[in-house]
Amino acid sequence: MSSFSLGSGSEGEDAFQVELELVESTIGTLDLRECEILPKRRRRKRNKREKSQDLETGAHVTLPQQPREEVFSQPARAQAAPSEPSLEEDKVPSHSELWDMLLAACRAGDVGMLQTWLAASPIDPEVLSLLSAPLGSGGFTLLHAAAAAGRGSVVRLLLEAGADPTVQDSRTRPPYAVAADRSTRNEFRRFMEKHPDAYDYGKAQVPGPLTPEMEARQAMRKREQKAARRQREEQQRKQREQEEREQEEQRRFASLSDREKRALAAERRLAAQLGAPAPQIPDSAIANAQRCWSCGTSLQGLIPFHYLDFSFCSTRCLQEHRCRAGKPSS
Repeated sequence: MSSFSLGSGSEGEDAFQVELELVESTIGTLDLRECEILPKRRRRKRNKREKSQDLETGAHVTLPQQPREEVFSQPARAQAAPSEPSLEEDKVPSHSELWDMLLAACRAGDVGMLQTWLAASPIDPEVLSLLSAPLGSGGFTLLHAAAAAGRGSVVRLLLEAGADPTVQDSRTRPPYAVAADRSTRNEFRRFMEKHPDAYDYGKAQVPGPLTPEMEARQAMRKREQKAARRQREEQQRKQREQEEREQEEQRRFASLSDREKRALAAERRLAAQLGAPAPQIPDSAIANAQRCWSCGTSLQGLIPFHYLDFSFCSTRCLQEHRCRAGKPSS
């Protein structure tokens, strides 16, 4: 026990005492437990496929034998056991998977993969039912997909296998109408030539059969058009070269002085009077000396304007030449 007294600072007030008691107590730590705080784990949602696999694995798990099961006979156990699917059934694709495989092969032009399904004799009824089924986007059939992708060999294979070219999509278009190019459309026409009564080709919008004679004429026409195009291009090339050469000669002749032009013209006239060959031109690039003395334009086929010893293609060139010579026209 301890005590102490408190007193006021002023005189006349009574002092008082406060008693304090000290208590000792012992606390045990036996009730405390250790705990570990871990971050919350994100649990991934399982899809239907994983759930089905878990169910299958759970179905195949062998339960521990119970004493009660011993009374059953072996045939009864075999009858109660669930039947497992065979490996051959697992390898057979479903209807939608088979459609996706055939559609991808038609768009990619995989003839080898299609032949494995269509070359069998007889063709699988399920595959045969998918040849003309409008199951794709927009009501496309396999023939629509192959024609739109420009796969002529696939189109020929599908037609020979029994695909119907008269089936229309959601926009009432047959496979022929969605073909990417002429070569693909020609496959429909060749099939029409071989099998004229197989389908209603008017509904399929196939214009007509394509015979070997027609193809030969088309090939000959293409060769003629190609030769004519080459000849036309050659003529255009020569014409461009001639125009460039004429422009170069015109520029060179215009750059000559009047004295050089006069001497060149005199030599040409003298050679023409004597019947001798034309003399060599100082500038070898100038083949035609009959040109306008102002701009250098060729005077062949034109009636020139003469002034003294000069020749011009127009009165404008004549006036410009006189102005440069210091003799303005009146």
